[in-house]
Amino acid sequence: MTSLYEIREQMKLLYSKYNLYIDTLLKFVLGLIVFFMVNMRLGYLSMLNNFAVPVLLALLCSFLPVNFMVVAAAVLVIGHLLALSLEVGAVAAAILLVMLFLYFVVAPGQGYLLLVTPVLFVLRIPYALPLVMGLVGTPVCAVPIGCGVAAYYIMHFARENVASLSSAGSGNMGDRMKYMLEYVTGNQEMFLTICAFAAVLAIVYLIRRASLDYSWQIAIGAGCLANILIFLIGDFAMDVSGSILGLLLGSVLSAGAAFAVQFFVFSVDYTGTRKVQFEDDEYYYYVKAVPKITISVQDKQVKEIHRQSRRPRGQAGQRRPGQERRTHREEARQAPRRQERP
Repeated sequence: MTSLYEIREQMKLLYSKYNLYIDTLLKFVLGLIVFFMVNMRLGYLSMLNNFAVPVLLALLCSFLPVNFMVVAAAVLVIGHLLALSLEVGAVAAAILLVMLFLYFVVAPGQGYLLLVTPVLFVLRIPYALPLVMGLVGTPVCAVPIGCGVAAYYIMHFARENVASLSSAGSGNMGDRMKYMLEYVTGNQEMFLTICAFAAVLAIVYLIRRASLDYSWQIAIGAGCLANILIFLIGDFAMDVSGSILGLLLGSVLSAGAAFAVQFFVFSVDYTGTRKVQFEDDEYYYYVKAVPKITISVQDKQVKEIHRQSRRPRGQAGQRRPGQERRTHREEARQAPRRQERP
C-alpha cells in the first residue's frame, strides 16, 4: 500500500510541474475521442467523415477553452444529421441549441461533463459519472450530465432509424419531424436516466459532506445501491426494457472508478481523528480534524564525480622533493633555539 501512496505523490508532483502541458494533452485526447465517436456513430456527411477533420479539430480545441469543443461537437452532430435529413437536422439543431443555452447559463465551466457523458455510454459505464461528480463536484453538475444524456439519445435514435429518417426513405417531411419530436418528448428511458443520474449525484454529494467516518466510502456504496434501485423500479414502472446484467456490471465498474478517484483526492486516516472545541465571544466551535495520508517522496539526486587532473611539477602551490627535505632540516635546527628562549 505504501508504494501506491508513493506513486500517487509522484503523480501529483509531476502534474504540478507540467500541468499546462498535461492539460493540453488531455484536451487533445478528449477531442479525438469525441470527434471520432461522432463520426463513427453518425458519419452521414462525407466531407466531415474524414480522418483529418477530427484530428484538426482536436488539435485546435486543445489550445482553446473546453466550451469551444462543446460547440464544435454540436456543429459536427448537426452537420451529419442535416446530411441524413433536413427535418431531422433542424429538430436536432433546435434541441441542441436549447441544451447549450441551458448549459451556458447554469454551468458554463463544466463542458467536459457534457462531452464525456456520451463517450461513457458508448463504453457501457455511464453510471460512473454521477458517482464521481458527487464526490468531487456539486449538484449543478447534473445539468451538463443531463444534456450529455440527451445528446447521446439523439445520436442513438438517428443511428437506429436511418431508413425511416433519411430523405430517400418513406414518409414526407412532416412525418419525419413528428417522428423525431415524439421520440424526444416521449422517450421514457432518456428521462429515467437523467432523473436517476441527478438523484445519485445528489445522494453521493450529501453523504460525502456529512461528518461521518468513512463518509466517502459510504457515499459510493449508497450511490451504487440507489442507482441500481432507481433503474430497476423505473424499468418495472415505465416498462422500459433494460439489461439487468449490464446494469449490475456497469454499477460495479463505476464503483471501482469512484474508489480510484477517492484514493487520489480524499485519502485520510480515520484512526487519527481528533475533535477540538473552542469558543469566542459569539460562538462555540466543534471541529473534527482528520489527518491526511501523505508520504514524502525521496528526491534522488545523482552527483557526478570528476577525477582531478594531476598538476605538472614545478607548478605553483606544489613542493619539490628537495625543497620538502630542506624544510624539515630547518625546522629541526630551529627547535632547540625555541626551547632556550625564556
